[in-house]
Amino acid sequence: MGVNRETKLLERAFSRIPKIGRALVVIFAAASCIGILMIAAIAVSFFVALSAGEQTNVSGVQIAYELIGQAAMLAVYVSCALVARDMSRGETPFSNKQSKRVFVAACVMTTYVICCFVWDPLFSTIQANFGLMSMGYSAHPEPTTFFINFGALTAALVLFLLAYVLDYGKTLQMFADETQ
Repeated sequence: MGVNRETKLLERAFSRIPKIGRALVVIFAAASCIGILMIAAIAVSFFVALSAGEQTNVSGVQIAYELIGQAAMLAVYVSCALVARDMSRGETPFSNKQSKRVFVAACVMTTYVICCFVWDPLFSTIQANFGLMSMGYSAHPEPTTFFINFGALTAALVLFLLAYVLDYGKTLQMFADETQ
């Protein structure tokens, strides 16, 4: 392959990056807006129901659980939007800043998976026992089952992999810049 052909292929590939970055910014910004609306809707509906004195089947623990999940996804969306924004501006994704952003998003998702793993058996037992005790029965907790959110776990692993790839690309780019 000739040098001119390789140069043209590289230029064509690099010219697509800002376009793709702009599209991804719009997608992740829209997802972030939806996440903010979801958080607001969950909080407002719970407080409206409480202030109206309505009896709800949803406890504060369940609301907190949902808010934590929505906040985790919002953090990931914002992190991805920032990476895409920098790409749309022509910045390289192979930088320390980008790999750290993706790594932080992976850590947020991992924390959420761990929270799900701990939260579900702990608080579902407390809610069941509280419900039984409030009706006057003695509490006999059933065997606890553990819940692993495989979707969030897979997303966390993919984000860790992406952070590693970006970091590796940064290192390769540094070596390539030194040899020129």
